[in-house]
Amino acid sequence: MDKRVLNSVFVVAIGLLAIVVILVLYNPTGNQQVEGRKTYIGNSQEECSRIRFICAEEKEYFTDEKGCGCKNPGIDDFEKCAAAGNQIMESYPRQCRAGGKTFVEEAKVCTADAKQCPDGSYVSRDANNNC
Repeated sequence: MDKRVLNSVFVVAIGLLAIVVILVLYNPTGNQQVEGRKTYIGNSQEECSRIRFICAEEKEYFTDEKGCGCKNPGIDDFEKCAAAGNQIMESYPRQCRAGGKTFVEEAKVCTADAKQCPDGSYVSRDANNNC
């Protein structure tokens, strides 16, 4: 290799090394620790009693034996899935998909909408034949 190519490779290697060192030394999250859905801002109950912070709109405050912080709300039903802005499938009952899971809207049934036919069976109302 010629000397100019070696110098260029050396300069690039030094630049990459400097970037890595800066990234390792500069931790923008400070003492924040992430565990699953939780991001700890305070790492003890004592620290949590001294600090004040506001969680982002899509996150919610939590506190436990380890400390306090903000967490992603768990989606465990259709209403929470829909409220989180996930797409609602046009089906009956409606369905919402989040995090690889599908949540089905609970069908709301009104017993006044059910009618008993002359043969003893029950059906929903049909305005065409009154049964």
